[in-house]
This record gives sequence, structure tokens and C-alpha cells, in this order.
Amino acid sequence: MTVRTPGNQQRRSMTPHILVPISQGLVMCVRVERDYSKGDGITKFQTVFPPELEGRIQHDKLLHTVETLNAILLQAETLTFRHVFDNIMECLTIYTWPLLFPSKYQKALDHLRQFVETQNKEVYNPLGMEITSPVRVAFLYLEIKIFERNEAS
Repeated sequence: MTVRTPGNQQRRSMTPHILVPISQGLVMCVRVERDYSKGDGITKFQTVFPPELEGRIQHDKLLHTVETLNAILLQAETLTFRHVFDNIMECLTIYTWPLLFPSKYQKALDHLRQFVETQNKEVYNPLGMEITSPVRVAFLYLEIKIFERNEAS
């Protein structure tokens, strides 16, 4: 995806998210905070429906999104033989192993990115909203951007 910068220079964008047209302005950002009830080492988001989203999206759609993200993150962080093997191989190969073979964690993050993109296209963008990948904010929160809807177009 190419982005124009001031001075009309082209540069390649590294972000894999969907850009919202400039005709739509950002109204607000809603954060779904992390759930620390099981400790700091477990990445999980709260399933409480934010009151700011009332009337903008159905409860079950947001709940499905958050629960699926939580399931993907749980799968990524569950300790398995494969995870231990990947870590040992990283050390033995001076951290060149991930260049040749993606780790279980990296595969789960790729699945998370694809899920967020799909949800944005199918659910959130038609409603004038967009989920920002939690990877961008180190899994501190899940950000939902709400845009002003341009009814003229």
C-alpha cells in the first residue's frame, strides 16, 4: 500500500490495517482494557460491553470478537513441547531459527492479524468503526475507533 507524504513523496506503508477515507473524521476511540484477574502474565481482554458502543454494534458481535482474540492469545501463550523446542533451537542457532521456521507464537500472531482484518472488513468498517490490532499497543488494550459517518456518499 502506498502513502503520500507532505511534499508529494511516496513511501511504502508498513501497517497492515485498512485506511479509512479522509472524508470520515475520527469521532472517538473506545478501549477494551486487559483483564488482569488471572495475573499480569496472561494476555486477555475484558468481555464487558463498553457503554460508548451502545447502539453502534450488537453485544454478541463485540463479544465474539473479544472472545476469539482471547482464544488466539491463549493458544499463543500456552506452553507446549513445540514452544520449548523453538526456544532451544533459537539459542542453539544464535537466534537464526525464526528466520527459517516461524514459531508457534508468530503463527498465532499472524492468525490474530488476519482475524482483526477480517472482522474490520465484515463487521466493523460497515458500521463506521475499526479495531486496531492489539499488537500495536503491546496488548495493553483493544482499541476501537469510531468514525463520523458521511451520509452524503
